[in-house]
Amino acid sequence: MLYLFLLFLFNPSLQIDQSKTIIIFFSRAGENYEVGTVDVGNTEMVVNYLKEVTNITAIYKINPETPYPESYDETLDIAKNEKSSNARPNIKDPLTDISKYDTILLGYPLWHSNLPNIVINQLEKLDFEGKTIYPFNTHGSSGIGSSISDIKSAAPKATVKDGFPLKGSYARKSDSHEDIKEWLNEELNINVTDGIDFLKKSMILMLLTFLLL
Repeated sequence: MLYLFLLFLFNPSLQIDQSKTIIIFFSRAGENYEVGTVDVGNTEMVVNYLKEVTNITAIYKINPETPYPESYDETLDIAKNEKSSNARPNIKDPLTDISKYDTILLGYPLWHSNLPNIVINQLEKLDFEGKTIYPFNTHGSSGIGSSISDIKSAAPKATVKDGFPLKGSYARKSDSHEDIKEWLNEELNINVTDGIDFLKKSMILMLLTFLLL
């Protein structure tokens, strides 16, 4: 009975396969709402923490061919025009193949309560059949906004999970780390709370199995 319990507790099938997971994200530095002018955007701060606490090594950042202005207000004006004109801003070296991955962690800021059009452009370039998307976003006050429906429209073949929103100013603080861990634990079954990664869990399971024989 104890063996079965331990097998359930450490069973890697209950987790996503991090070797088949990619983080795709867009983030903008410069002036940010309630933050000031920064060298690293709010969403990228979240990604940097994900790199610390997971074993996910495949990471792709969406970079515009024409960078957005440093000014927050100017950027929002451009974003509004892109949305009203249904524009697809050009991407520098866009990602074209995700066939090696089953799971996508998709990160982005919320602009005017919407998914930025540059992210839509990237999603439309990919085949998401059989893939699962876990969205996460930073925002000023709009939560998840309409971004989930935007993602579903741009990637209709994907399974799109509920979004994980973080206020931009909060995402830059270490206090947000517990919320990120909770999201990883509950939604992706990546347990980082106790600091035991999959390799260590496997070694513990092997040792306990040997002792129980």
